[in-house]
Parts: sequence; C-alpha cells; structure tokens
Amino acid sequence: MRRALFAHPISKALLFSLIPLSYYLLDALNYAQAGKSGLLGFFVLTPLFYWQALYPQHKGLRTGLMGSTFIILAFMIFQASLREIFGVEQDSVVVIEALFNTNVSESQEFFLQYRYALIKHVSLLVVLTTIYLFIVLKLLKTEGSPFTPHFKKSFHFGCWAFTFLAVLVHFNPTLRKANPIFFFPSYYLQWANEVALTKTLTNQIEKFASTGLSTLKLTGEHKHRTVVWVIGESDTRHNWGLYGYPRDTTPELSNQKQNLIRFDHVRAADGGTVGSITKMLTPASQAAPDLWKTQPDVLAMAKHVGYKTFWLSNQATDTRGVLSIFAQHADQTVYTNEGTARGEGTLDEALFAPLEQALADPAPLKFIVVHIMGEHPAYNFRYPESFAKFDGVFDDEVAKGLEAAGRSFYATTFRNQYDNAVTYKDYVLAGLLTRTQAYEGHDAAWVYIADHGQDVSHHSDFSGHNRKVAEMWDVPMLAWFSNGFFTHAVRPKVDTPFQADHINHSILGLLHIQGDYYNPALDIFQPDPQR
Repeated sequence: MRRALFAHPISKALLFSLIPLSYYLLDALNYAQAGKSGLLGFFVLTPLFYWQALYPQHKGLRTGLMGSTFIILAFMIFQASLREIFGVEQDSVVVIEALFNTNVSESQEFFLQYRYALIKHVSLLVVLTTIYLFIVLKLLKTEGSPFTPHFKKSFHFGCWAFTFLAVLVHFNPTLRKANPIFFFPSYYLQWANEVALTKTLTNQIEKFASTGLSTLKLTGEHKHRTVVWVIGESDTRHNWGLYGYPRDTTPELSNQKQNLIRFDHVRAADGGTVGSITKMLTPASQAAPDLWKTQPDVLAMAKHVGYKTFWLSNQATDTRGVLSIFAQHADQTVYTNEGTARGEGTLDEALFAPLEQALADPAPLKFIVVHIMGEHPAYNFRYPESFAKFDGVFDDEVAKGLEAAGRSFYATTFRNQYDNAVTYKDYVLAGLLTRTQAYEGHDAAWVYIADHGQDVSHHSDFSGHNRKVAEMWDVPMLAWFSNGFFTHAVRPKVDTPFQADHINHSILGLLHIQGDYYNPALDIFQPDPQR
C-alpha cells in the first residue's frame, strides 16, 4: 500500500519538487527560483503522470513526460548556473542581452571560459533527470496499484482537473515566465522591443535638438579642443600594479604616473557592459536606469554644439544591439575587430591607427570614444604570446597567496592569463595615451575608465562576472590633460569616492558643454563633486 501511495501521480510530481528544494537548501537557488521551479514541475508533471497512467503503452505520452522533466530541470539548472557564475537571476538585463545579442563565436568563448562550471551543471542535469525518471517510471510503476485508472472514476476526474490546472496556472504571468517554453520567447520579444526602442533614438535627434539639446551650449573660447575617452572592459583595479597589486602588470602606465591623475575610489556604473555603458554615456544612473531610452547621449550632445564625434571600437558586438545605436550617433565609426565576436581575431592595438587618423582630422573640436576589448573573457585571447609573462608562474607572491588560500591549479592559471591581459592592456592604454600626448595644436584631455571589473579567483576557484564581490565593481580611472586644461581642482580629489554612472557629467565638463544635462556637482573634475 505504501508503494502504491508513492506511485500515485501526485506523489510522483511532489517527488520532483524535492529537487528544487534541495537546490534552495544548498543555496544554489533563491527561494523564488526554487519555489517557482517546484510549482511549475508539480502542475506540469502531475497531469502528464495521470495521462501516462491511463495510457501506459502510449509512447508519445512517455516521451512528453520525459521531455518535460528534462526541460524543467534544464531551466532550473540554467538558473543555478547563472547564480553561481554571474551572481544574477535569469531575467537580469545582463542575461537577456547576452542571450540574444550573441553569436557562435562568442558562445564558443563562453563555453571555454566557464567550461568547468558548465560541465558540472550539465552533469547534474543528466544525473538528476536519469535518477528521477528511473524512480517514477521504473520503480514506481502505476500498473497493478489500487489506483488503476480504468476502475477509478476519481482518477479520471483528477486527470482532467490537473490538466485544467496546468493550463490555468500559465495565466499567472509569474509562473508563465518560469516555464522556459514561455520565458525565452517572452524575453526575446522584450529584448527586440528594447532594441527597436533604442533605434528610435536615432530618429529623435531632431526632437532632442528642439527640446533638451537646445539648452546645451559650448562655453569658453577654446577654438581647438580634443577629448579622448577610452572605455575598458572587465578590468578590476585590484590587478593593476599601478594600484598596488604585487605583480607589475602596468609597467608603461607606471612610467607615466607623474603625468597621470589616478582616481582611487571609483565604482562601476553597473556589473555588465550594456548596463554600464548606457549609464556612462547618458543621463541614466543607478537611481534612474531607464533614462537612456528617452534622453540623449554625450555623443549627440557633443555633435549638437559643434564637435566632430568618433566611435572607435574593437568590440564587434558594438555593431548590433543597444551600443550600436550610440555608435551610430557619431560622425565617424570604426570597427577594428575582424572576427564576429569579442574573439581572438583582433587585438586592441588595432585601434592605434584609427586614433591617429581621428586625432589628425582637421576639425577644431573633436570628441573621440575608444571602446577596447580589455580583459574580456576568455583572457588568453586578449594578448599576443609576447605578453604571456605570467604563464607558468606559480612561485611568486600572488601565486603563493592563491595556493595558501586553497585555489586550484586551473584557478591560478586563469589568474595568470588575466594578469597577462592586464599587462597587454597597459601597453594598449599607454599607446593610446602617448598618441594623444603627441598630438599638437589642440588642448587635449584623455580619460580611461572600465565598464566593470572581474572576479578572477579572488574569492574562490571561480573566474568571471560576480556581482557579489568588490573586484567586480572597483574599476580603474585615469586622466591626463594637456597644459590647456586646468588640473589644480582635480588632483586633491583623487581619493573622492566616485560613481561611474555620473561620468557623463565629467565628460561634458571637459567638453565645456553646459545645459540641462550637465550638473557640475556630479563632475569629478570640478570642485566638490557630489559623492
């Protein structure tokens, strides 16, 4: 009788709910994720178990039951892997952008970078699916139990009742989005709408010019001015020699430190590229993250007051999605990455020539945005062999510290690769800086800031996006000014905590643009910036 009780369709579905419960107890899922996975599994699988018991020889029902179990478990483990690898939930804008704004080459890089975590989660998926289906289809067969459906009207009633409930629960938007069959199409449409909405900004430039942009004006009498803004990628200041890291990962910038202003307490605008850059380029902020949808970016503002604008990028993903719209606002765009992704095809030094050409442009006022690949995973794609100075280094202070902290061999290997990428990025930044410094005839400013950082075995064997740790948010920021720029108000404030989503005000200040979109209290280069 006890076995027959467990063989009941409801009992089998409840047994499934123990899997997300276990993930919750192990802190692999939060309570909302585990709860929705458990409810979805119960309401979807219960009617399938009923129908399969009614027609045990029907292969289609058996296949549907097995497939549904696999899909629900796969989506649950997908959520758990996102939580472990990136520290985000499945409906995070970072995840949505990554899912739909990617291609085969980027996917290959992702699998290479996170192969160990992915192998673990895929293995868990296979094992859990196999064990669960073996229990419910082999050990707990319905045939021969007191619940034999052909003699139980109540069984038929339960079958239809739970089928109706399975349909009904999907009218609840929360549970509907917990079903991967609805989740991915729903968020794809949301992402497509976001892209379409962003594209409308291109067509609204004239509208901005007659409203918000019309309040902007160029101040001062600087007839020749150039501002170069370099945006980095996946760059934590915790791995910069210039910021005190034990390894000399920034030899060239360290040689220039007497000419540079180094800001020591800068926090990233967001934990992902798109979220960060949309906040840095526009009036959007952590407090008002959606303003980028309705208000102009700094490229549009600079163009409006008379600057010639440039977008130079080594990120192929800048050619599509949200960032491509901002790039299109520039007078001139250059994409140097010859691959189809953030791949190994083109190193950041490819941006040297386009920057030289932009600097040589005869326009008296120039605003140049340079978007580098930086240390974006996979790290070993970000530098040439000549910069692999930390390969095989397992006996220096950093490596010994990792070993003492219990890090694995592959975790230290990732750290070595990342530090190689930092060292090469140092070479790239120095090259971009010296080319700007060599430019004569214009007052010039050069600013570097990263979109976000990276956790590279700092707290565990994990390497990648981890929003829970400081290394993800603590980013480097440097500035250099020619003699035409005053710097006396800047140097005393290098210890001032600064939120990167306010940097658009600082850039507008360097461009000498004033108006409704410029707040001097949020300009780090002006006295007493707001913290």
